[in-house]
Amino acid sequence: MRIKLHQVEFCSTDVPVMDVFYRSVLDLEPEPAVGAAQVTAGGCAGKVAFVADGTTQLHSAEKDPEVGSLTGSALSLP
Repeated sequence: MRIKLHQVEFCSTDVPVMDVFYRSVLDLEPEPAVGAAQVTAGGCAGKVAFVADGTTQLHSAEKDPEVGSLTGSALSLP
């Protein structure tokens, strides 16, 4: 069985800086499938950015210690 990585999500206190880094240093492009998607009722409670290399997506999300209670999930970020 061959395993392929589809997406990786990183949390940060400064999503715009991470987005610039991924685009300028790693030469990644905005993820066209996501487009201008932003926070939804069931998603992150903060800023988000999506970039990709054509195969793998990198998602940057604003670090939020309250995300577990905001989304109804038992998991939260430290």
